[in-house]
Amino acid sequence: MMRINDIVNFSGKVVIQVIDKHGNVNQTINVPNLIVSIGKTYIAGRMVPATTFDAVDYDSFKSPVSCLTHMAIGSSNENPQLSDVGLGDFKQISELSSLTCTDNVVTATAVFGPSEGNAFMLAEAGLFNYVDDAADIMLCRTTFTNVVKNPEDSLNITWSITVA
Repeated sequence: MMRINDIVNFSGKVVIQVIDKHGNVNQTINVPNLIVSIGKTYIAGRMVPATTFDAVDYDSFKSPVSCLTHMAIGSSNENPQLSDVGLGDFKQISELSSLTCTDNVVTATAVFGPSEGNAFMLAEAGLFNYVDDAADIMLCRTTFTNVVKNPEDSLNITWSITVA
């Protein structure tokens, strides 16, 4: 008898850049991320077109599961946990500027412009399917070295999820 074992792994990396008003990159941070438990459920649910679930009660299926839509930033530097369902200290959310899939890599980008996320010591980010405050689903979360985003700066985040 032939046995076939197929293991699928998801891994992510995040590139965070602080860009000044002249377009100069003042800081670049490369960090891994954690795909949280509900993020794994979200991935599985995306394979079934009619799958829906409630972001509050993750074991029941109620509201439509749509594509990833937003990134959020916050100021908590608590290590990501599989049980996380949101950021530790949410500060700002931004709609994705792009979401693409090339081969086995999904890449999401978001820009927090000069008027977004200022005056905070930023230390975390999350990738979300965001419907509204009561029905958002976090796929993954990362923490990083504290970043100060000045009012004239932009914060560009590129998130890559690889399926291998």
